[in-house]
Amino acid sequence: RKEETMFANVIRPLRQTRSQKKHVNVYNRTMINRIEHHAFALTSYFQLPEQGMTEKEMLSRSSAVIIRSRVQKPGTPKMHILGPHHVTHPWKWPQYYPQQMSWLKFVREDAVENRLGLRDPESGDIVHEFVLSSQTHTDAELDLSVLHLEDEEHFAKYMEHTLKWKDYLHHLSDAEIENQALTFVGHKLEPCGYQPDTGTFEGETLIPTFTTGKVNLKRDSQIFAKVEEPLQMGMCGGPVLLDGKNCVGIISASVGALPKDTKSISPEKLAFWKSVDQNGIFVPTSKIRPLLDKVERLHQLSFR
Repeated sequence: RKEETMFANVIRPLRQTRSQKKHVNVYNRTMINRIEHHAFALTSYFQLPEQGMTEKEMLSRSSAVIIRSRVQKPGTPKMHILGPHHVTHPWKWPQYYPQQMSWLKFVREDAVENRLGLRDPESGDIVHEFVLSSQTHTDAELDLSVLHLEDEEHFAKYMEHTLKWKDYLHHLSDAEIENQALTFVGHKLEPCGYQPDTGTFEGETLIPTFTTGKVNLKRDSQIFAKVEEPLQMGMCGGPVLLDGKNCVGIISASVGALPKDTKSISPEKLAFWKSVDQNGIFVPTSKIRPLLDKVERLHQLSFR
């Protein structure tokens, strides 16, 4: 719908500029008192040898959340990575990437690698990335992809022993959210790679960010929330948290500011737009859980 501004992600290469050791130290020092306000980054990379590409390049990026699986059996994934479908499969979303479709049409799923990452809270540089399995479960209607780590044990050791962060898993919650304070967690796109010779930046990077808000209204499969600050590009896929831990939804979009000239907008649409002006939009737990239930049933069948 025209009244909704979705979080299309900038497609540009991202370079690291600091050592991983320094990242970890900065991450520990800066985030230790606000861990609950940090999301993971989801980045897709691609390589098309037939198009002359000799290495992987960044395709798209956003935020992601890790949800603890309700199936904790040996051999089955213990956690789900949830992120936007338009980031893991951007070539299927021409409405979000109209200017890139001339080359996105050549991208294939087997040419894409998705990674879960942690970003430096000050610079946005990559602290660490973890490869995700090539198998992806998707729901295009909800704009969600469910992914899993290639090596959960390595990831858990890094989080718990290297970063000393034990509460990185969220639980889906069906708690009442009306009139409750909610935290919207994700990343914002910021310029990076300043070039003093030209006075310009070479690209953009993801910086961890969050804001707070409360439910405004519900419509179809989405919930609109009044937020303290408008949700920014890069927050899509991040969790909506109650009490800092319980995930009650996943950020899907933001309503754009009402234009000055509203003559071309129908009275009905204009009234609705005014009621949700610059609201944040998220997919509630009630819509997410059936997708995860389906994935977990498949896991139980596959790992018997």
